[in-house]
Amino acid sequence: MSTDNPTSTTPWALRHRGGIRRMFVVLALALVALLFPLSAPAAQAAPPKVMASENPVFVPYSTDTKDIQLTWSLEVWQPFETLTVTESGTPAPVIDDTVSSLQGDYRTLTVTYGKTYTAQLKDLITKQPLGAPLTITTDRIDIKIDMGCVAQCITSVVPEPHGGWAQFTINTNEKAVMTLEASKTKPNANGTWSNPADVAASNATILPTQNWSAPLPNLDSNTTYYYVVRAHDDNGNEWAETGSFKTLTRRVDVTFAEIEMIDDSDGALAGDCDCFFYFNAGNEEPKAYGSFENPKSIASGTTVHPNVTFTIANAPSEIRIRAQGNDNDTESNEFCPAGTGPPEAFTGAANWKSSGNFQECLEWAGDQVLVSVSRQGSQAAPGDVDEQFTEPFTISVGGELVYKVHGTYKVTYV
Repeated sequence: MSTDNPTSTTPWALRHRGGIRRMFVVLALALVALLFPLSAPAAQAAPPKVMASENPVFVPYSTDTKDIQLTWSLEVWQPFETLTVTESGTPAPVIDDTVSSLQGDYRTLTVTYGKTYTAQLKDLITKQPLGAPLTITTDRIDIKIDMGCVAQCITSVVPEPHGGWAQFTINTNEKAVMTLEASKTKPNANGTWSNPADVAASNATILPTQNWSAPLPNLDSNTTYYYVVRAHDDNGNEWAETGSFKTLTRRVDVTFAEIEMIDDSDGALAGDCDCFFYFNAGNEEPKAYGSFENPKSIASGTTVHPNVTFTIANAPSEIRIRAQGNDNDTESNEFCPAGTGPPEAFTGAANWKSSGNFQECLEWAGDQVLVSVSRQGSQAAPGDVDEQFTEPFTISVGGELVYKVHGTYKVTYV
């Protein structure tokens, strides 16, 4: 009997139940294919993965936040999972949602500049992590407008003063040709000098640079200098920086260590020299070794050690070191009208080179040496020579008395 017989008394649903079952199977398979499309066999399926529309996220300078989209790929047999997103410094998740593999599903994440975010897919039931976490960072777009030396292009000027020179470290944010000048007079507000002849020292680069180590040689110690640094870019723009520094103070310690008596002028039968000496260094008050009333007995060919010292606290670049010896030839109860004090002049260029006697009761002879206490290397490298040092000196004296004075002078800076 045909099932399509319109006169049949069997219900239609019973007569077509096989076709209905096939129809439902096809619909179910189509729904599964729609919801869970297979791109590869299950054994080759990629692990769950979270993706960001931008990473790192560049947040504009005009704001502190920016929205991005998070998407994902899920495993076929787990069409629903949990997406958790945490923010650095915030304990609670900023996103904790159930997500699906339905096409077009996504979440919007608002990120804040300076924060870091971690996105993780988890099992919907066990909350165990699925796949690797995604770390999302933020940044700014570095926008630079190169204005050269139209605006401030000298970023730092660091002077390092020494006793007779100074070392400068100069940095710019733009390659530039630079000049450095120093004077004991202040520059004008715009970095120019009212009298260019006042510039005491200068230096300049040959090629454009951003980092310059520049020495300034031949400076006076314990002196305030004013400097001007100028930077010139490739377009002819100029920027100037001004400032000041003070060089260190030169200290000189002079020691008169020994007197080598060569000829005391008294002859072999006249006995030893009844001597007294005056010493001087720089502009310091003279100091005595012995006196007219209490002389030192020194024979020819002997050496004595006075160990007289001077400290010049603020020494110029050169000093004179002076010595004068005197021989008291008076007999007992004899009066000698000669002056027995130190030479009256002992500062500046005063000269102690002299010899003579007075009425055969006093003989004297003196001399001096001029020593340089400023020392440095070449103009390009003044620091190559140590400006702190100790040197010996000898004053050779001839005339009525013949002797030598030996000692040292020590130069330091404070």
